[in-house]
Amino acid sequence: MERGIPVKFRFPAFVSIAVLFLSPGTAVAERTVVLLTNEDCPVTELSNLEIRKAYVGIAVASEGQQIRPIRLIADQDLNRIFFQTIAAMSEKSYERRALSLTLKFGTPRPVELSNLEEVVATLRQSTCSVAFLWADDASTISNTKIVRVLWRG
Repeated sequence: MERGIPVKFRFPAFVSIAVLFLSPGTAVAERTVVLLTNEDCPVTELSNLEIRKAYVGIAVASEGQQIRPIRLIADQDLNRIFFQTIAAMSEKSYERRALSLTLKFGTPRPVELSNLEEVVATLRQSTCSVAFLWADDASTISNTKIVRVLWRG
């Protein structure tokens, strides 16, 4: 008694699956998150620790400039990547930490904006503000530069 899929059906099933995976229409595009700043900002590089400190609320200066972090909170995928990769903590822990620093030391929280247009306007107004965005969006914004690639997936 034979169990499983009969031999005469195995080969066509294998071929169908192979064609499905190898066809160009099924390829998943790679997405990238970058750290963006105003092109007038003298900062050319920030370490992961400096970026994390800035977003948690600890003052970070680079090239003699105070770094001012901006968060786009409307994009759930971007926020998930932020908490996993940039902040390296859960959303609850992040909120607790940011609130604690604000209450203890009076450090301002990162600017949280709900749409891309507000982020772009704020980046252009402040010399050394930084924001993490999808590379696709960042490439369309003029007068800015990419400081670092933060995530690829």
